[in-house]
Amino acid sequence: MPISFRYGSNIINERIIDIMEKVYTKDKIENLIKKDYQSWGRTLDEIENKKKQIDLNTAEDFKLNFPFIDAKCGGIFSSTDECLGNYNETLKIKYTSENIFIPGKMIIEIISEIVDKIIGEINKSFTRIRENIDVVVLTGGFSQCKIFQNKIRENFRGMPRELLFLDSPQQTVMKGAAIFGLRPSQILYRFSPVSIGIDNYEYIKKNEKDNYCIKTINDSEGKLRCLKYELFIQRGESVEINSIFKKIIQPISNSINIFYSYDDELNDQNKFGLGEINIPESQIPLVNRTLTLSIKFSNLINITVLDDDNNKGNSAIFYYPS
Repeated sequence: MPISFRYGSNIINERIIDIMEKVYTKDKIENLIKKDYQSWGRTLDEIENKKKQIDLNTAEDFKLNFPFIDAKCGGIFSSTDECLGNYNETLKIKYTSENIFIPGKMIIEIISEIVDKIIGEINKSFTRIRENIDVVVLTGGFSQCKIFQNKIRENFRGMPRELLFLDSPQQTVMKGAAIFGLRPSQILYRFSPVSIGIDNYEYIKKNEKDNYCIKTINDSEGKLRCLKYELFIQRGESVEINSIFKKIIQPISNSINIFYSYDDELNDQNKFGLGEINIPESQIPLVNRTLTLSIKFSNLINITVLDDDNNKGNSAIFYYPS
């Protein structure tokens, strides 16, 4: 049962690089990358390895080898000379011509923040799972981080029965990707990474107050309708491959908009257009028609609008934003 999030090891790398840019200035780091990309690559590898070793009790600085001979405190100097770079108004970070010393506490806070978000997302998803969970397998390079492992163990104390931190997470991910690519049917269901729904207008009384009404509109007959976003699937819910979800709607226009959101609910601030599908032609006035809208989930989304009166429909296939 794979679960994926928008948090991870790369975000921690970006935060650490941001610290370095504030100390050295962004221009100087960009110049170094252009001039000596191999040295920059070694620094990135060092970040990747050292952040796995740091734990919640680490007090010493997060020392990185960073050959930057043009230092802020003046000219070219020997490797024993030390400078203090301004991170902000109150904090200065020490560096030499070959190393930068980021306080361990800063790195711990960055890692802990990301790990707490990951745990929050896991717990959120697990509340929707009805089955008992016996084993949780953690893959990816970040799963080797000591802070990540300690916080995961603390969060799952008492359940599930077993936590597995694999020694070769990259190999596991590649193997799983190959199996899924060659035999997609191996994965029977997945967690929906997004919420998917449509905008649907319902009749309301003119004096009726509806807290869920996003906006009101008069249809072609002058009747007042209320816009409510109808969810097909909520983010984090289990979706079987090729499962079909249906909604009965009464349209007010000749097309239907399908939306998705990375939040649990759809609203005007966080929704994105997945696609638009036309309503089948009919002799019956639009306002008097009832349609069945269905979504079939697979690696792509197959959406069909079926006219209940003449059994004809239009369909479209959209990319599933997984």
